[in-house]
Amino acid sequence: RTSYSFRMLSVEEAAKEEPYRIRLYPVRAGETVETVAKRMPFKDYQAERFRALNGLSAGQKLQPNRLVKIVDG
Repeated sequence: RTSYSFRMLSVEEAAKEEPYRIRLYPVRAGETVETVAKRMPFKDYQAERFRALNGLSAGQKLQPNRLVKIVDG
């Protein structure tokens, strides 16, 4: 039943949408999972999404100069 609520976007609506992109980000000294995760365009579960994207376990710390993936929007 959920699929019945879908509709095609108009050309104008589609032109306004910007896709999210994944980019590499070098961790700076002193940054934490939480501070880097705030760079992503999500309002909820930022740290959890960041950990999942980078294969990090809870409590795992970031190392300076390590390249991590973040969502850029």
